[in-house]
Formats: sequence, structure tokens, C-alpha cells
Amino acid sequence: MERTIGNLTEELRQHSVPYKHLSQRAVERAEVNSLLALIPSLDNDRNNNGSIPRGAIDLDDGFVLLRAMDSCARAITPAEADALQNALDIAEINAFDEWPPCFVRWARLRLPNGQVARSLWKEGQKPLGKVRMARNVKLTYANNLEFGEVRFYFRHKLHSGELRTLAIIALYSRPNTDLLRDSSNTLWTCKKTGDKRLVVVDVKSIEAVVCMAPHSVEMLGAGWEEWVFVVEKPGLEVANLGGAAELVDDE
Repeated sequence: MERTIGNLTEELRQHSVPYKHLSQRAVERAEVNSLLALIPSLDNDRNNNGSIPRGAIDLDDGFVLLRAMDSCARAITPAEADALQNALDIAEINAFDEWPPCFVRWARLRLPNGQVARSLWKEGQKPLGKVRMARNVKLTYANNLEFGEVRFYFRHKLHSGELRTLAIIALYSRPNTDLLRDSSNTLWTCKKTGDKRLVVVDVKSIEAVVCMAPHSVEMLGAGWEEWVFVVEKPGLEVANLGGAAELVDDE
């Protein structure tokens, strides 16, 4: 809200009747946003003037796979291989001639809402104080709402010739049902599960980037040290209608 007010104020050129002009600018902005939401093809500025960063791959439906990426295919861990095998079994797909497979890892994914979902692969290499911590995501898995930490993204061509873009994600635990019920389904509190809930999903099942904030041990006690709660970006749907997108640099 403060950013919107600031942007509208910057557009004022006649200060004799500022509130009247400010109201008119807000009305015009709302009209433009409504038109672009109805006819997205009119928005020439969306997604950085319709272009994507160097080396990125347009996955359609508003998804863009972004660098950094591996210079060559690399082996995955046994836990990641198990998660991949489970996904293949569920889909009844036999996609690999050699096992375990190797993949070229990708670091980032731009979502249709303009957010950029990152990954543990790259963020884990940086000092904690210099990390944006944008690897926790909201997604749909097995028809359930889930939250998880992205390990990395990768692409693989099936025997049918279909090229799939996938992500390996460590899901958080299911929420504390007592807190969820007492908060009218508002406070989603969960724990990291490590490799226990490691899954492989299509990147288009990812809906948004979220914050997993730790509970205050000082207030709640040492028993809450491993618990975190979900914080979603407020106003994300409205910002998406307005064409707001996170700036993407080349990595």
C-alpha cells in the first residue's frame, strides 16, 4: 500500500489540487490494471518487456526456468533417487536406461505471479546473512496443499520424447492440527522433515514463494525450537493483476 501511494504521488505534475489529481491517477491505474488482467496480450512491459534473461527457458503458462545451472550433469543423492523412483512409480513411467541418473541442476524458477523461487543448491552456498531465502514454496502435491524447500530444478526427456521440467522438494511436515483449528485455519505451523518427505514434482505445481518463520523460543519455550510457521506475501494477487514482477538478474 505504501509503495502504491508513493508511485502515484510520483506521477503528480500539477500540485494546485493534489488530492483531486491523486484520486484521478488512482482511477486511471485501476482501469489500466483491469484491462491488462482481462487482455494480458496488451501488456508489452510484462516480464521485462516480454523477454527473458540470458540463458533462461520459457516453460509457457508464465513459468520461466532461470540460471544458474550446472556445467554438466551430476549425480543425485540416494534419497533424491528414491524420491524420483517413487514419482515414476506413481506415474507408471519407466524413463531411465541407467540408474541412478545424473541431471543438470537449475537454480531458479520465475512464477506466473512474478516471484522468483530459488533453491537450496545455490542459496546453501552463501553465508546466511547474504541469502534472500526464497527457496520455500507453496505447492499442490497429491491434491493436498503443501509447503516445502526446493533442493533444485532439472529437466528430463521421457522415452515418449516429452521434455519435463521438475523440482526436487523437501516437504515440511503436516501442520499442527490444534493450532490450525484454534486459529481458524490461519496459523500453519510445521517442522522440517529432511529427506523423509522428499518428493519430485512438476514445476507448474508450485504456486508461490513463502516465508517459513521460526517461532519465538523465548516466548514459547525450548519445545518450539524446531517449529516454523508460514507467512505468505500480503497483496500478492493484487500485485499480480498490476503486472508487478520481481526483477531478475543474470547469475
